[in-house]
Amino acid sequence: MIDGKQRMVLAGWVWLGLVITLSYNCNLTSLLAVRRISHPVQTLRDLIDNPSLTVIMPPNTIITATIAASQEGELHEVHKLEAKGRVKYMPYSAYPTALNTLVRGGDHVILTTSLSLANLVSQSFSKTGQCFIEF
Repeated sequence: MIDGKQRMVLAGWVWLGLVITLSYNCNLTSLLAVRRISHPVQTLRDLIDNPSLTVIMPPNTIITATIAASQEGELHEVHKLEAKGRVKYMPYSAYPTALNTLVRGGDHVILTTSLSLANLVSQSFSKTGQCFIEF
């Protein structure tokens, strides 16, 4: 026969087993339900080494000035992409259109500051209700 203390211990173990089972089930469901998006460009080196990518940058900004002034390293290699025809200069006002057409097509990358990118993400989310950009 099971007395009161044994029932409490048994009830505790059953409760713990239920919580662990439900937690595992929920985590497994979320892993299978979430769409995984590949990120082929993680660094400037990835961008430089992929000849199918074109860089979109704003003209006449601190970004373009820094890249143009660099004498060595990856920033200098990004500057050399212009001679290969892999750089497009677009004003910031054209970024939402470029994001929806060129970048989502997979063959263009926007190179800008994180503040400008955050603004672009918020504008895109406001219009579509979905966030397709990850930092």
